Amino acid sequence: MAITVILNGRTISTHNKINLRDFLESMKEPYQVGLVELNHRLVRREFISQTYLKQDDVIEVILPAFGG
Repeated sequence: MAITVILNGRTISTHNKINLRDFLESMKEPYQVGLVELNHRLVRREFISQTYLKQDDVIEVILPAFGG
């Protein structure tokens, strides 16, 4: 069964029972160098693989911006 989530403003269909780490890796998101929010709450790095996605979850990968 598929679920729909929003990743960085894009609606994406994925299979249910997928954890956040596997999902981000399948989408080739560089989550290791930034912050990950799930439904507007920060997910600590040690919990990314233990967090499972649900229908209509909103995921944001926030990457650092360098410059001056």
